[in-house]
Amino acid sequence: MNRSLQACGTLLLCLGAAGCPCPAPAAAPGPEAVLRQYASAVGRKDTAEVRRWMSSRSRERMGEDALARFLVRRGPAVAERLLGQDRPRQTELVLVSDPTQDQPLTLRLIWEDGAWRIDAGSGAPWSGGTPRDALEEFLAAIESGDCAALVACAPPSALQRHTQQTLSEGCLRRMAGLRSMAGELRQAMEHLVQTSDDSATISYGSGGTVRLVRIGGRWFIDDL
Repeated sequence: MNRSLQACGTLLLCLGAAGCPCPAPAAAPGPEAVLRQYASAVGRKDTAEVRRWMSSRSRERMGEDALARFLVRRGPAVAERLLGQDRPRQTELVLVSDPTQDQPLTLRLIWEDGAWRIDAGSGAPWSGGTPRDALEEFLAAIESGDCAALVACAPPSALQRHTQQTLSEGCLRRMAGLRSMAGELRQAMEHLVQTSDDSATISYGSGGTVRLVRIGGRWFIDDL
């Protein structure tokens, strides 16, 4: 009996020394699989699962509450279009039709931390692909106190007139007032009106107005 145990022990040592092959780890899902998983989660309005497939930069730009509101409002319609899309090729843009706006939807997939992630595009809720998306991004930045994200909502011309540091410092000084405004804007979302192909406005509170502009296919808050 002892000899059998010794023989088994010797065999195990030999196998270990020989580098006994172990099962290979499962390969990371490819771009097509990630797109399908993302779209399915969007359609189910599953905030946690959608965030799982978002890049770290995208998760930083949009909080869970704002994402949940987007999914309730547009999740099923966006998912239907995404699930009917041809397979993406590596990191190329995926083009689909926006079910709520007569303009393209896009998604970009990137390789991050050993997996494909949804990073940007107007099919992503944090991207400013529509006036409402831009406004949601703006409100999410205020509600989280994220001045860097708030500055990113400003059009490129704002950075030509002011440095990013100046805009960020102004954001910090005005944060209390911005949060009050954000609350009023939340209550006035139905007053958001697209007035032309490249401009939109929303009226809120006692005569307040915020103007949005579209530049290069993306919507920005023009009153920062």
